[in-house]
Amino acid sequence: MKAHFKGLKPLVLEQIQTASSSIQIAVAWFTDQDILNLLVFKRKAGVRVVLVLSNDSKNFDESYSLDFNGFKQTGGKLIVADKAFMHHKFCIIDNATLLTGSANYTYNGFHKNSESIMLTDNQEAIDDFLIQFELLTGTLNEKEGMILSPLMQSLQNQIKLYNAQISWLETALAGVEKHIQLYEASYRVRFQTIIGEILWLQKIILERKAKLTEKPESKRQEQEAQQRWESFHSAIEEDNQTIEKGNDTTLQETLKQLYREAVKLCHPDSPLVKEEFKEKAHQVFIKLKAAYDQNNVSALQEILNELKLGISFGNIDFTDVGMDELQAFIEQLANKVQQLASQLSTQQNDQRYIFQTGDFINLENHFTKEETGLLEKKRVLEGEALK
Repeated sequence: MKAHFKGLKPLVLEQIQTASSSIQIAVAWFTDQDILNLLVFKRKAGVRVVLVLSNDSKNFDESYSLDFNGFKQTGGKLIVADKAFMHHKFCIIDNATLLTGSANYTYNGFHKNSESIMLTDNQEAIDDFLIQFELLTGTLNEKEGMILSPLMQSLQNQIKLYNAQISWLETALAGVEKHIQLYEASYRVRFQTIIGEILWLQKIILERKAKLTEKPESKRQEQEAQQRWESFHSAIEEDNQTIEKGNDTTLQETLKQLYREAVKLCHPDSPLVKEEFKEKAHQVFIKLKAAYDQNNVSALQEILNELKLGISFGNIDFTDVGMDELQAFIEQLANKVQQLASQLSTQQNDQRYIFQTGDFINLENHFTKEETGLLEKKRVLEGEALK
């Protein structure tokens, strides 16, 4: 999964161009002629294209609105959702690639607003969106040449979809953080001798400084250096376990599945968590993340089992909720998705993650440079210790 914040239009065009069997798009506002032209081209090439838009004037009645007649004449299917509450923004290519995020297929969405699109081939995430697309299109009724979906069903589908997005974004974010932890553990184990010597030299230098100056600050620095040296050696065994478990693909896949399923039920922003239980959900979520980080399958399974019993947070009932409240809640979920996408992008650009998940040769070259730097640091400290 990769979050994109720039080059959104080229990204969409590139992915649509790869379609060989089907293109399924649900987007609130669609005014980009280039994308429509490409959809017509792909339809003429035999690709099944289904486009779901909100029933809003921006799509049909403004001077910049597109003419969809050519698209429909080629056999493209246009579905118009009732009212202007259809806020979906996703595209599924060949049931194998998913683009989703905050960007509408408009000039503002691609070029002016602060938007994002996430690209993934994760089949579990794709399946969530396929279900929502089927719900969105399968419950529609034909009327006067247009196909309309019930407004409430559309809103409910959006809430479910945002909940799914939050769960797999949290899972992706936790996975990236785990790769960074694996890098850190591998780094410490690989250079444990040199790092141990550096920490020892720092310790004795600061011990001498504390004795000479007798200042409280020097004493504090000495104690911190002593603590760093002692904790480093005690952590090496734990690092070795982290490396072993981190490289166990079967274990990691099991952890990921359990974590993602549990996140859907206990994330503080989930629609399954009532307002009065938000703080409790937050505490459970912290425990859940800790179990995932510690590769603890049994703890994850125990938390999930309790959540499945439905005794923790109940389930929000939207039956008597007004449209404005629903819309506000949807915007809240959309903002959370955007926030998580931003965090994911930042973490994916972390050099530790890039090296850990990249080419082995690049990682080895990186570690070679790191070793040179550590040896130089050790040499400088040795000179200082001898003074």
